[in-house]
Formats: sequence, C-alpha cells, structure tokens
Amino acid sequence: MKTELAQEIIHCLPEDRTLFHYYKDYYAVYLLQREIMSAGIDQVAQLKRCRYANLTAKPVIKSLLANRGSGEISAEDFETLWSDDYETYVLTLGSWGQTMDTFKLHGQGQISYCNLILVAGMINDIVDALAMNWICSAFPVIRSRLTRPHSPGHASI
Repeated sequence: MKTELAQEIIHCLPEDRTLFHYYKDYYAVYLLQREIMSAGIDQVAQLKRCRYANLTAKPVIKSLLANRGSGEISAEDFETLWSDDYETYVLTLGSWGQTMDTFKLHGQGQISYCNLILVAGMINDIVDALAMNWICSAFPVIRSRLTRPHSPGHASI
C-alpha cells in the first residue's frame, strides 16, 4: 500500500483509543442488521430467504425472530441484542514499511510503500500490562524480582 494512503486511513480514525466490544455471534447480528437496511427487508420470511439466511439459525437470532409474532422485522429490533458475556478490545492502527526505488519497476523515481497493521488487544491484558509497568517503574526492588529468574537462593513474590 502506498504510504500516503496508509497515513490518510490512520488520520481518518479517532485519535483516542478505539474500543470494540465483541460477544459470541456478534457478526451474525451485525450482518443481518445491515442486510435488513440495505435490502429493504421488513418481514421475517424475507430475512430467512436472504443471502445470510443461515445466520438466522444462531440461538441469539432465533430467539429474536421467534418473538416477532407479527412477522415484521426491522434493523432496530437487533439493537436490543446484547450479551452480558462480551470482551472488549482496544484497536490500534499503525504502519511499517520502506521506500523502494521504482527504476526496478518503472524506470525512474522512488515510491514509498508500507503495510497497514490493525492490532486488537484485549482490554484486560492491556490494563494488566500497564499496571505491571507502573509497579515495576515505581518499585525497582519488585522489578528486579519479577525480571530475575527464580533460583533457590532468591525470594519470590
């Protein structure tokens, strides 16, 4: 990817951290909700014949559709679906790459290419890592104990 395009994509995102919440079968809810909006679906029977019809067999979707006595469905109906058992990820976007001489490719100049990288870190892992980093920097004695391999002569914490 050209470096300029990668930088443009990165600058389009919020500068604050981006949190993404995920639960089992979230993708099914998302895809069906988008299909309802884009295809103008307003009946459960239509939804069961759409290109994502196999997703209607997922338990979370099946229970929603079973409660639609009128047979009507809307994208807003999917807003109520949320699991208490979800994970939160911090999304980070970055790039790495190099400048290549284009005379090898086109005969002149330079082109700058890079790779765009999306990192999804679990929030609890990040909080644990930040806490450990703070503890190690605030208390050097603990840092030496945590970073030194345990041997019979050393106390461990």
